[in-house]
Amino acid sequence: MSTSGVEAIKARKIANLASLDIFDGYHIPHPDKSFDLGLAIHVVEHVEHERMFLMEAARVCKKLYIEVPLEHTRNLERAIRMLGPYGHINFYTPLTFENLLKTSGLKVERQMTFAHDLAYEQHLAGQSKGWVKYKLRTEFLRFAPKTAVRTMSYMAGALCSTR
Repeated sequence: MSTSGVEAIKARKIANLASLDIFDGYHIPHPDKSFDLGLAIHVVEHVEHERMFLMEAARVCKKLYIEVPLEHTRNLERAIRMLGPYGHINFYTPLTFENLLKTSGLKVERQMTFAHDLAYEQHLAGQSKGWVKYKLRTEFLRFAPKTAVRTMSYMAGALCSTR
């Protein structure tokens, strides 16, 4: 977590938050296997040394759930231009995501590609258009998964065990 991220979370005064630490990109200040489950949701695409981050997370957690946005590869150059301003320095397809997990020493128990939920699509595009986008993405993924992930943006999530 960055300093600005820590400040923003502390400002929310979340009652059930047990602790919050700054991550320097190299070391998580907790002993080995001190957490049953770790979550890395929308983090890995922002981390400079993603393998190092995942290996360190695997050191302190017994299991990890990792979630990343997938880039549609038909026009990857456009995706990179769009996401660069949001701090995405790493880009994934389903196969490169799986490879990253395995080469970071994680055992992938379950991996899944999925569309954003209806509420998210409606938040971005409005009630009607959001519903149409949601239906298009989910049905396209169901009927033509390989073509869908090359053409539209999706998410990937993986539950991993650590060694």
